[in-house]
Amino acid sequence: MKVFLDTNIIIDFCNARKDFFQAAALIFELGRQKKIEILASATTFVNSFYILRKIYDPQELYMRMKAIADKCVITPVDQKII
Repeated sequence: MKVFLDTNIIIDFCNARKDFFQAAALIFELGRQKKIEILASATTFVNSFYILRKIYDPQELYMRMKAIADKCVITPVDQKII
């Protein structure tokens, strides 16, 4: 099964948002166990970084985004896709 992440899932996971963290963490755990394939667009990471930049030091946020990106298949955003 393929699961496509949106910006909110990344924010929920990174920010450990009370009502949503468990579900976001479960998605990443299932991906780690190879039970699902996690996909996200490049735009999802740009938007997440923009929103979380006020909360985290840039270097820490970069490392968090890279760790998440390493667990995902990054889908293209190009004219054909749009």
